[in-house]
This record gives sequence, structure tokens and C-alpha cells, in this order.
Amino acid sequence: MVPLRRDYDDYIQRAWEALSRIASVYPQQADTLILQLILPGVDELINRKDEPTVGGSIPWRSAENQIVGFRQVLSAAAKSAETQQRHFGRSHRRVATEFMSQLRMGQTKIGSFVITAISPTNPLPVRKDGQSYDDLIAPTGRQVVETFNGGLEALQFASSEYVRHLNGAVFDETVTSGVSLDLVKGMRRVLGNSPASETVISWSTQMSRDTSKVGPSAASRIVFEAQHAPALKAAVNRLQELDTKKQVTIDGAVTDLHRATPGEAGVVEVRVLSGSDVEQVLISLTDNYDDAVESHKAGSLVRVVGTQERINSKYWIVDVKSLRITDSQGRGKELISRSDEVPS
Repeated sequence: MVPLRRDYDDYIQRAWEALSRIASVYPQQADTLILQLILPGVDELINRKDEPTVGGSIPWRSAENQIVGFRQVLSAAAKSAETQQRHFGRSHRRVATEFMSQLRMGQTKIGSFVITAISPTNPLPVRKDGQSYDDLIAPTGRQVVETFNGGLEALQFASSEYVRHLNGAVFDETVTSGVSLDLVKGMRRVLGNSPASETVISWSTQMSRDTSKVGPSAASRIVFEAQHAPALKAAVNRLQELDTKKQVTIDGAVTDLHRATPGEAGVVEVRVLSGSDVEQVLISLTDNYDDAVESHKAGSLVRVVGTQERINSKYWIVDVKSLRITDSQGRGKELISRSDEVPS
């Protein structure tokens, strides 16, 4: 029984007893039930870091890495909810920014160092080119959290497989489950040198397409332990290796050109519109450099087919098979050339 009058001395105690009783038969803790009552239609994501303490404290850098790393994981999940890619880098920042702006941070809970993220389940107010996405197109907060959960589960499973078999190929197929190089780097930062990192998702039952998240399975739990640290490092190396060189057909626009001396090779910078998950690529051209200049002047689009290769921190198109320029009237000019040696 809970007193109706809040000014009764035992009101708080009785209310807490009632919540605790409900929590004993309901798959959510009492404090999470309070959250659902106050903020209905939200999913709760909790990351708890198991860290040896001295007087209830941990090294500042360890706590800072937990927060920054968890933010990186959340941001990567938002990007993967929009499109699945091996590596995002600075691309798809809009959806990540919108998702992070919708999040709220919950109060610290009892236990070793805890971060609580509260995510609305409704569509994100994503805008593109001055227009709002339709609700059917825009990812919802729930879709981001589902991608977050699927990515961490796939990464944890692959990491456990790596511990047993030491085969980096186990990470190759995880991208389709929401894993990206960005997510792995974030999770690696969260775990750090600690014994374990636990992430628990309490799903709002007001919006769930997956019936397994209603009733006894209304919470998901993923744990990374110290034994997974080498596996996360291997995952980073594997995904970077796969990201290093690949065949691409890129549509884009010339944004910058540089040539030190007429007649020599020049560098053309192309802003990627489609065909690759990087924001820009560089092409070294000699014979067709002037065509690239004209394309830049006219605002034409270019299509380049070749091998995308990461050299230092930049992406180049080497072994160019074709280069096509298309003007605003749809008229195209096909250029076939070889790429010149990439300057060191």
C-alpha cells in the first residue's frame, strides 16, 4: 500500500518498497521503472566500468576515456543505423550529431564508474539540404539503439572467437551487424586496461518491433573483459587492412587542384558524392589535368574508376581505369588515362 498523501512521513519508503516489489517480478530495476514513468518512450543505455579503486577513485584519464569512448560508440551506431560501412571517419556526421543532441545523460548509479545514456525512441529530426527527412526515411532513436546493441553483440562474439582461434577473419562479416572501425576504436577506449566493461540496455516497452524485448527480455547485456583487449586491437588492424585498398567507381565534384609546374603531374581533389565511404579522394593526373580544371570551372561532375588506396592519412585513386566528366546538361566526355606516380 502506498499513501496517497505525499506529506506522510513514510511516503517515500512505501513508494520505494512498491517499486522494488514490482522490480522483483518485472525485468527492470526500480530506478529504471521510475525513469519509464517520468520519461516514457525512452531506452536506457548503461555502461559500467569495472576498475580497481583507491578510496573510491580511479585515474582521471581512465574515467575520461570511458566517457569519450562511449560517445564514439554511440556516434558510430547512429551512422551505422543510416548506412552500414566499414569505416566512417568524418562522413555521416549529420545523423550522429542529431542523435547525440537527442540523448540525455542520467544520474550516476551505485557501483563502479557508470555512464547512463537516455535515448528517445522517436525519429531523429534529421535535416538534409534544408529539408526534413520523412519519418519513414529518418532513423529513429530506437533504430540507433538496436544498431548499437547488434554491433556490440557481434563485436563481442567475434572477439570471443578471436580469443579461441586467433583468426582476424572473424571480424570481416561483422560490418553487416553494425560494427565499424569507429565503433571498435570507441569500445577499445572504453575497456582500456580495466578488468571488464559491461553495457546494459533497458528497452522501453512502449515501442518495440522485436517482441523479445517485451517481458522477461526487456534488457540486453554485453560484457567485454580484459581477455578481449587483444581481440579489439586485432579488429582495428583487420578493418584498417580491409579499408586500405579496394576497387571503386566514384561520382564526385572537383574541389581543388594543384600543379607546381605546367606539363608536370598535378593533384586533383574530388569531393565524393557516392561510391566510397570517404569524404574526398586525390588523383594524380598529367594529360587530363586541364580537363579537370575545366570541370572545376564549369561545376561539372566527374566519375572515376580505379583503385582507392590509403596512403598515410589520405585516400588516392591509383591505377585509374577511366575518368568521365558530365556537365550540367548531361553531356559526358570519356577520358581514359593511367594514374601517374603518387608523390611521396
